[in-house]
Amino acid sequence: MSITSTLHPLPDNQDVKHRVVADFGSGAFDLLLMRMEELQLEPDEVRRIESSVLADLAGACVKCESKDRCEQDLCSAGAGEHEWESYCPNAATLSALAALPWFGARTRATT
Repeated sequence: MSITSTLHPLPDNQDVKHRVVADFGSGAFDLLLMRMEELQLEPDEVRRIESSVLADLAGACVKCESKDRCEQDLCSAGAGEHEWESYCPNAATLSALAALPWFGARTRATT
């Protein structure tokens, strides 16, 4: 079973977190959402514009062997700010998305 088969389209008024079936790695998906928040990425925008990318990100998180380290890094404010990029299978994709303005937080300052 792929992660894509567990994602279901929802009306725009429901957030992306409710798109994952609870018994299919929701803890890993929570970590993904936390990392996306840290990078000022809007999961709903990623889902809206590139739903297959979000499914791929979620699938990689589910299979990731560094969940404990990821959780520890996310819970340690400021600790290992870029360390996650060395072990996260989604680092390149998340960094690329963060560099694109249309996936970022609406409140992000423009330069």
